[in-house]
Order: sequence, then structure tokens, then C-alpha cells
Amino acid sequence: MLMKALIADFGGVLTNNFQEVLRDFARLEGLQQDALIHTITEDQVGKRLLADVEAGALSQVEFQAQLAPRLGVKEEGLVARVFATLAPDPAMISATTRLRSNGVKCAILSNSWGMEPHDPYAPWLLERNWDVVVYSHEVRLRKPSPAIYELTAQRLGVAPSLCVFIDDTSHNLAGAEEVGMRVIHHVDATHTIAQLQNLFGVDLT
Repeated sequence: MLMKALIADFGGVLTNNFQEVLRDFARLEGLQQDALIHTITEDQVGKRLLADVEAGALSQVEFQAQLAPRLGVKEEGLVARVFATLAPDPAMISATTRLRSNGVKCAILSNSWGMEPHDPYAPWLLERNWDVVVYSHEVRLRKPSPAIYELTAQRLGVAPSLCVFIDDTSHNLAGAEEVGMRVIHHVDATHTIAQLQNLFGVDLT
């Protein structure tokens, strides 16, 4: 049975490797290259700050104010500096555009760090190019909560069992699987596109 809808993470799927973006920031700030990754994934306070900003419980300004001293960097413009080297992945953008032009409903589902004062999504025109865009801070849910996948499928008007979810973070796949979605752990465009071709029956070469 062919799938009917695609739900894709943003950073690290439609873009260059997000872990490398975080390492770029650390290197440019004169930190150990994994300093930011460690702070938001291993440090208990840093993990809480990330969870709170993604769930909309903390504004981007508050997030910057509390994260900056843990890293020992300047607070102002912190989020903008983190996303400074984020760039499109042309192969993934082409593949998802072709899916949509072939009648596949397409959504973005992103754990977001807020949009004020810096909106990392602004240059991408996501609302114009995708059927549905769900930002975690706006709906006050975050991956991997099953509820955010159900909400996205509902907004698409497609049953979760007919949706494919892609994320570069394996931890985020469990919630999608729990609600019945097919999942792809994105490692590189070549392998992801091959899987999308099989699941949707659309030539993406």
C-alpha cells in the first residue's frame, strides 16, 4: 500500500547536518566543538531549557538569557548565531517538492526555538511550499510526544497509518511509530530518497 502524506523534520532533513551546524557555532565561539550539543543533551539544566523553549514554556529571549551563561557566550543574538551556517539540502528539497507536485500531502514538523527576535524559518517560505507547518513552540507540544504527530496528521487530513515521518534524530521516531506512522531515520539524502520512492511510488531521480 502506498503512503499518502509526508511529514518531515526541518533542521537536518531539509538542511545540512544539524549536528554540524551546532558544532560550527561552537567553533566560531571559541568553544569545544561539542559544547552546545553536550549542554542541550547531557547537562540537566540545558536539557530543561531546550525542552521548555521547544514546548513554548520559555520565550527565545528567556532561552538565550539562561543558556548563554552556561556556555560562557554573549546572550544577544545567540539563536541567530547558532543557526548561522544552516543551509538547504538541494536534493531533499527537490525530492519533497516533486512528491507534493505528484499529489502527496506534505507537512513540516519542527521542534522550534521560537521566532522572536530571530526567525530561522523566514527565508524558507515554508507556509508557501508545504501544505501544513507545525512549530512545536506554537502548539505547546514537542517531539517525540505522540500528540504532536497526531495533530500534524489531523491538520493534513490523512490517517497516521498513511503518513511517513522523517527525522534525523532517531529519538524522535518513536512517537510517530506509536501513532502508526511509517518512519525514516534520515542519515543522507540518497538513502532517504530511495525509501521515499518505494513508499510513495513516485520517481524522485
